[in-house]
Amino acid sequence: MKGIVRSIVFNTFSLFILTQLFSGIRILGGLWELIISGIVLSILSFILKPILSIIAFPLNAITFGAFSIVINAVVLYTLTLVVKQVSISAFQWPGIHIAGFAIPKMEFNTVIAFLVIALSLSCIKIALIWLMQE
Repeated sequence: MKGIVRSIVFNTFSLFILTQLFSGIRILGGLWELIISGIVLSILSFILKPILSIIAFPLNAITFGAFSIVINAVVLYTLTLVVKQVSISAFQWPGIHIAGFAIPKMEFNTVIAFLVIALSLSCIKIALIWLMQE
């Protein structure tokens, strides 16, 4: 039970952070829709993700695990189908310059936006899990 609640909280918080980082993901409806989206994302992660991982095991083995980003993008796409208030669309990254390093301005179409947001979601969840280790 504790693991399920933790997953819901991490997914909800990760979705909130993603809406602040990227203009391509929007959750309309306020806090309740954000919480519902976190719950649905947790359910999809528990049910759909293992099934897709088993089906895509050969591709995942060939790409040394990189195909898991595509699986996460499919889970996010399913989230947008189930919860109509969540939308992911094409967006433009404005670029950043920090301490002499520069990431240039980039434009992402819808498919690449799903992949970028799925990768970012995974990174944020990993960081939250790392921060909450006992």
